[in-house]
Amino acid sequence: MDASDATSDPGAQQATGAPRQDDAGSSRGFGAYLRSSWPWLLVVFVILTVSAVLRFWDLGKQSLWFDELFTQNTTAYGPNIALKIAMSDTNPPLYYLLQLIFLPVRGRTEWSLRALSAFVGVLSTLAIYLAGRKLFDRPTGAWAAALFVVSTLGLFYAQEARMYSLLILFAALTLWAFGMLLEKPTILRAVLLGVVLAGLAYTHVYGYMAAPMLLIPVLLLPRLRHRVGKLMLVTYPIALVLFLPWALVVPRQIQIVRGQVAAGTWWMRPPVHILGALLTNLKAFSPGQDAFSAMIFIGLIVCAIILLPPTKPSAAEKEPSSAVDSAGEEGASAAPSAPAEPTPPSEPATDERGVREGDLIWTLLTLAILPMLVGLLISKYLTPVATTRNSLVCLPAAYILAARGGVKLPRWVGLGALAALLVLGAIAVPFYFANNIKDDWRDATLMIISAPRDKAGVLTQEWEADFDLETYAKFLKGGGWLHALWVNKPKATPPLGHSLDNPTERDIVKWAQNWDTIYVVSMDKPSSVADYMNELPGWKLTQDLSGGRPVIRVFTKTPTSTIAP
Repeated sequence: MDASDATSDPGAQQATGAPRQDDAGSSRGFGAYLRSSWPWLLVVFVILTVSAVLRFWDLGKQSLWFDELFTQNTTAYGPNIALKIAMSDTNPPLYYLLQLIFLPVRGRTEWSLRALSAFVGVLSTLAIYLAGRKLFDRPTGAWAAALFVVSTLGLFYAQEARMYSLLILFAALTLWAFGMLLEKPTILRAVLLGVVLAGLAYTHVYGYMAAPMLLIPVLLLPRLRHRVGKLMLVTYPIALVLFLPWALVVPRQIQIVRGQVAAGTWWMRPPVHILGALLTNLKAFSPGQDAFSAMIFIGLIVCAIILLPPTKPSAAEKEPSSAVDSAGEEGASAAPSAPAEPTPPSEPATDERGVREGDLIWTLLTLAILPMLVGLLISKYLTPVATTRNSLVCLPAAYILAARGGVKLPRWVGLGALAALLVLGAIAVPFYFANNIKDDWRDATLMIISAPRDKAGVLTQEWEADFDLETYAKFLKGGGWLHALWVNKPKATPPLGHSLDNPTERDIVKWAQNWDTIYVVSMDKPSSVADYMNELPGWKLTQDLSGGRPVIRVFTKTPTSTIAP
């Protein structure tokens, strides 16, 4: 880093005791702040513009898939039904309630259903910048936000009608609010942090874990404890009070999902599996999601940890008065004395907040790794997609860590590493848009509801396929209704056909007597129903759409076929 960057870097300011530029600029007045900050404001504007373009690009192109259709089904009947469904789900209701505010119940499209997530994704970009700037400086915030813009993982969940984009936003806002509290420890800012933590807990089940983990560095690192420890007695009661209405539902949720995710002990998974899953998640976090991008990303995080370790406070820092007074008050009350000896490089001076960068680095490391690690330890089953998306609560801290590592490296080394990450992410973005990676239930549903109403039926082998077809048919409101989860409860008028979860051979024979065409729908290519239809006398496979998901096979009755009951 050259001399021109010294005034915007707290590491350089700590050696001189000067206030941080962001705070000093704001104290000169808004007009002076704009005149001195317009280059950075222009940078942020460009970053947010690119973020908005990417997150709203082709937003409605892909079909909704099962999880998004669950969001549609949850929010299709108003807040009361949404809350009831959320109580039987694994996640809290905040995202569903925001969806009800953000768009009308009727007249929805794939674009409008995802618009909230895309908008929140743009806000997350701004929140990551603000968090990086508040904790460190503008270059760190700008690099972290720029890397997040081209993150294909962040882009994917910003274009999905689920709560994961909102989870990233509240995780970033938590870091920003914590930086605000460190800057000026007041009750009002402690309340603000409590509100943000409550929002985090209302967004996703991993928010339950991540919210309390902010206490760990505050309790373990003396400077943080002296600075804001007492105010945590305000922050967490506020968060608990706000979360209390839903906290009463949490035991019920745990009971419902006991067979899927349950608390366990550290020996549930061998350490080597945990380490592998942890590295897999960090690779997915990297902007390009390739091996080279992952090595640079993880390397920058390691550099931040090595270059900025926490150190024990000196005797003067342990004085109670220095823990609570502001930097200005400390300077004014200091007695005249001989010039202080320069602080050794291994013991950098604290900034005006009374903390060192190493304290902040380890705070970020706690929030970037610990929720992910605990989630991996207590999960009974692991899939790459499930563990990665649940760990998105760690993503803002990881990006700020990587950005800080690059900023603190020698100028051209750090700049080169950050630029390489940015380029790799930018290269990956077109490939993201070129690949249709969601299940195409829209075309499947349109194909089936456009079939002749008489002598046509649908057999689905999995309950997810059943749910997707029925929900999408109602969502599209075209051609007719796919209906009935059970053969003895027809609801469609006129009935298009009956879908049945895992139909037996007897069911198929009974239905085949009345139908001329049968559409067999399954989530995956192997299908026992399709295998049986292939062997059923008088029927032949006339169309096989098994190139993706869902898999659809069309069977047609031959004119001479007769099937005995």
